[in-house]
Amino acid sequence: RADVIMLFRVDTDTQTAQLVSLPRDLLVDRSDGGGIEKLNATYARDPNALIETAAQVAGVAVNHYVEVDFVGFAAIVDELGGIDFSFALPSRDARSGLNVSQGVVRMDGATALAFARSRNLEELVDGRWQRVPGSDLERTKRQQELIFTILNEAKRPDNLLDMGELVGAIGAQITTDDGLDFDTLRDLAWDMRSFDTTNLEAATLPVYFDTIDGVSYVRTHPDDAPPLLSNFRAGLPLTGQSEQALRIEIRNGNGRNGAGSEFATVVESLGHVVAFIGNADRDYAETIVITRPGEIAAADAFVADIGIGRVEDGNLTTGGVDIIVYLGADADFGE
Repeated sequence: RADVIMLFRVDTDTQTAQLVSLPRDLLVDRSDGGGIEKLNATYARDPNALIETAAQVAGVAVNHYVEVDFVGFAAIVDELGGIDFSFALPSRDARSGLNVSQGVVRMDGATALAFARSRNLEELVDGRWQRVPGSDLERTKRQQELIFTILNEAKRPDNLLDMGELVGAIGAQITTDDGLDFDTLRDLAWDMRSFDTTNLEAATLPVYFDTIDGVSYVRTHPDDAPPLLSNFRAGLPLTGQSEQALRIEIRNGNGRNGAGSEFATVVESLGHVVAFIGNADRDYAETIVITRPGEIAAADAFVADIGIGRVEDGNLTTGGVDIIVYLGADADFGE
């Protein structure tokens, strides 16, 4: 069955791209008349049915198709020489084989695959391993972060110099439609060579949870999904993402002990998750909010909510959290 299902929209003229993830457990009516089932199950019966059903869900025409299996995904990461990914805390998943330390980790293909497939992620908090809350939707978000990271790695100058070789190596690990041959892939990579991942928006189809005969599904949200899909079809900014809970890392550069914990209370009162609290590398006069690529709108909304700080976009090229806050002297959230 398909493990990860994403729709990409690329505009080479504006150097922008959009990504919408479709949950694997999405309840769909198969485009080929095969009945009602989970989206990922359509792949096992007929890969073409998966493509057509995904297109039907989003209301778009799918021009090209790319498929990569687990071995191919790991091989692509290894071909890039690995990828840097930031973990707010030591993390592990006994089932997927993930076991990484805190901080920026240079992940090889096997480690990146273990993280992408992790469904039982744990973090070491105050000396105890704790399960990271969330569902397959949180895993989807982590997979989107991996896409950002891989794209950033591919844009390294040495990779751009060997673009033809890189495209050939990646092409050997993927299955595509007949129209997406080596020359087309190479031309697309060249056209997007100046692409900045801050111009890649990522979203997940809004859904709600349901159970039928003891089996868990998610269904397309009747109110939240249509506006997002409408914008996706038109190439307009994706909406509604800033309202989702964010995983936030707090770095205290306020100059006062305890300021980070005080700010954490504010963050949680806004409905967000504090992933980590620590000290900054130095004191800051002004609070700086660094966001991962594609979450600029969410970061701007967060700054508006807390009433201080400014957003620096594009500086957080690794994943693991949505926002890192370097708390400055302008932060005063004490009693």
